[in-house]
Amino acid sequence: MDPVDKEKPFRLFRLPFLAINVVIQNMKIQEILKLALSSRRAEMVVRLGNHKLKSFKVRMEKTWHDPKITMTRFDDDFCDVKLIRYSRKTIRQDEVVPKRYMFELSGNLSIQTTGSWKEVVIASDYFRSLFKIPKYWFSYVLILKELSDNNIIDILSCLNWEKSGQLVMYQGRVEKEVMQYLLDTLPSDVCLRIFSMIDNETNHKKALSFPHIIYNEAHWITLDNLKSMRNCKDVKLNRTNFTCEDIRKLIDYWTDCEEDMFRRLTIKLKDNVTHDMDTIIQNMVVLKFGYSKNGYIFYTAKKRLLGTIKLEEGNKIILTSFERIGRYKAIPPILELCERRKELFAELKNVYDEIVKFTKEWNEGVYEMKSEEETNNKLDEYKNNQIHQKEIEAELDEIEKKLLMLINLTKKH
Repeated sequence: MDPVDKEKPFRLFRLPFLAINVVIQNMKIQEILKLALSSRRAEMVVRLGNHKLKSFKVRMEKTWHDPKITMTRFDDDFCDVKLIRYSRKTIRQDEVVPKRYMFELSGNLSIQTTGSWKEVVIASDYFRSLFKIPKYWFSYVLILKELSDNNIIDILSCLNWEKSGQLVMYQGRVEKEVMQYLLDTLPSDVCLRIFSMIDNETNHKKALSFPHIIYNEAHWITLDNLKSMRNCKDVKLNRTNFTCEDIRKLIDYWTDCEEDMFRRLTIKLKDNVTHDMDTIIQNMVVLKFGYSKNGYIFYTAKKRLLGTIKLEEGNKIILTSFERIGRYKAIPPILELCERRKELFAELKNVYDEIVKFTKEWNEGVYEMKSEEETNNKLDEYKNNQIHQKEIEAELDEIEKKLLMLINLTKKH
C-alpha cells in the first residue's frame, strides 16, 4: 500500500508574474507583509504588484502603548504592526525590516526596536513602499497627551514627507514653539488636521497655506490669515473669534482677488454673539441657493468661479466655490441682470422723486413767481424725466422676461 502523499508546497514564484499578482491580490495584508519579508525577490514582486491600500496610519504614542502602524485594504482586512522597545540593535535606513526582529500575534505583527522615533519612521517607510497609497491616505497620528514627556519637535523632525500625506494631532495641547516649528517646516502639500488645543498666542503667516486643514481650536486665526489662503481645498475652523462683519470683509476681499483662494471654507463663528445673515449679504447681489433659508449664491467678474454662502445651525458659516458649468452656466447672466435691475430701481426712484417734487411745487404755485425761462427749463426737465421713467420701466420689463427664461433654463438641467 502506497504511503499517503504529503501535501507539496505551492511554488508561487514558478508562476508567471500576472498569476503571482492575482494570488497576492487575494491575500490578507499580514500574508502580503510576511511574503515581502521572506526574501528580496518576494519583496520586489510585491512592490511591482502596486497593491492598493485604503489607509496607512502611523500612530505615535508612548505612555501606555507602543507606536503602531495600521494598514487597511478593506473594512475587514487590516493589520497592525506594533513597534515594541526591546532590541538593542538599531534598524538602518537601508535595511529591510529584519525578520528575526519580527513576530506574529493574533494575525498582527510586532517589530522589536530600540524605541527611537527615527526607527518608527524607517519601519513605516519600508511598509509604505510595498503598497500603492493615494496621497492623503497616508497619515502620521500623534496622540499628544501620551507624548507629553517627549520632545514633540524631535518627533516632527523625524517624519518623512517625501511622498506627502497628512499630519493628525489628537488630545493634549500644541504649545506656541511647537506650532511655530510645525508651520515653518511642514511642506505646503501636506494635509494638516489638529484636534488638540493650540496656544492662543500662536501667530504664523503659513497657518492656512495647506490644501486640507482642520483646526479644532482656531481663536488664534486672524482675518489676515483668512485672506492669505491660496488654492486651499477644504478648510475647517472650529471655535473662532470671527463675526458676520469679518465674514463680509472676507467675501469682499475674495470677490476682488483674481487668484483662487479656497474650494470650501467652514468657520464656527464667535460664541455668545448674535449672528445674522443679512449683515453678511447686505448690498450684495445674491440668489437663493438650495433648500436652506440661509443659503445664497454670488459671483465676481474677476473669477471663473461662483461662490455660495450658507449659515447653518450652531453659528457655522460655509463658503464654497465651484466652476460655472452645467446648470450653473446661467447663474452669471442671472446675477448680472439682478445687478442691473438693482441699479435701475435706484435710478427709477430718483426719477420718480424728481417728478413728484416738481408736481408738488407746480401745484403749490412755486413757478408762478419764477421767470419764464426757468419755468420752461423745469417743464422740459419734467418731460424728460417722464420719458426716462418709461424707458427704465421698459428695460425692467425686459429684464424680468430674461430672468424668467434663464431661471427656467437652470431648472431644465
